[in-house]
Amino acid sequence: MRHYILIVSFFIFTNLHLSLAQEYKATELFAITWGDEANQLKICPPDYEDVDGTPEDSTDDMIWPCGGPTRAFVDNKENVYIDSYLFGHFKVFNSHGSLILDLSKGSAGYNSEFFSSSPGDYVVDSNLLIYMISFPELTYVPVINLSGKLVDKLYPWGPDKQHEITNIQLNSNDIITFSCFDHYRTYREGKFYAGGSSGWLSRDGNYYVVIQDDERHLKFKKYGNPDNHGKAAWQEIKYVDLGKDMPIWDFMGVDDNMLLYVMFADANDVIKIRTYTIKYVMEDELIIHQVINKYDLTMQPFLRADGNIYEFRCLDDGLHVIRWSRH
Repeated sequence: MRHYILIVSFFIFTNLHLSLAQEYKATELFAITWGDEANQLKICPPDYEDVDGTPEDSTDDMIWPCGGPTRAFVDNKENVYIDSYLFGHFKVFNSHGSLILDLSKGSAGYNSEFFSSSPGDYVVDSNLLIYMISFPELTYVPVINLSGKLVDKLYPWGPDKQHEITNIQLNSNDIITFSCFDHYRTYREGKFYAGGSSGWLSRDGNYYVVIQDDERHLKFKKYGNPDNHGKAAWQEIKYVDLGKDMPIWDFMGVDDNMLLYVMFADANDVIKIRTYTIKYVMEDELIIHQVINKYDLTMQPFLRADGNIYEFRCLDDGLHVIRWSRH
């Protein structure tokens, strides 16, 4: 396990960035090499169309993206879940990088009840149960344990109602939200409840939503847990000036310390993750530089409930899993 103290080359230092950046420490947990073995991750380089008659360069058009990891999830034991849409792979590695579960197509653990072509979107609760949207059916959610066994099959709208499940989200306190476009069901303690929201249901019982109002302003929206008809008890809206144009990439969620995480895609392949209090005051900022690799592959960082941020750094030799934590 490698530890890194944040160094000058990682950051553009102003006085503000210096004080904020020092609050994070990077620890490389492990690296998974590229390859075809069970304990590796399969990948292939992207295909390009030559547009100017010269050797492959940045002016060429990508006609087929790299085949490799698609998404990643980290549970409360720091097991890392990685899937590949193109190859139909789904693998789980423990905190030391050892393979502990393989549900990939063609593997001994594959089960067509989980997915038939590629893994659907998924989350993992604090009991280490995997909730995966069936794909391409999108009509039910198999619940799988870390032994690869099917322990339940969930139908958010009932087995007789074939609504497509378009999204799944793990909120605070192990509450899961399923959505079918603008229809929602929440799932907690083994029961479904009508209503819900696309926002993040936090530990305080309120929903939080963060969107981009314009190029340099964020719109924060907080509202009371809605009733079964989706009507919120109350609403609060706040606009925050970013100081400059910053395109938002994702609202990552709310951690157990009630901090809101907003990810921005800045210029020069830089990811900025800013945290805000529930009073909409910026708390700190993490800056991650995307590393160029021959596969043109980048993966979205993952926020865990304890506030740790996991970077999946794609290098030529493999996928490096790095934990960013405050210290």
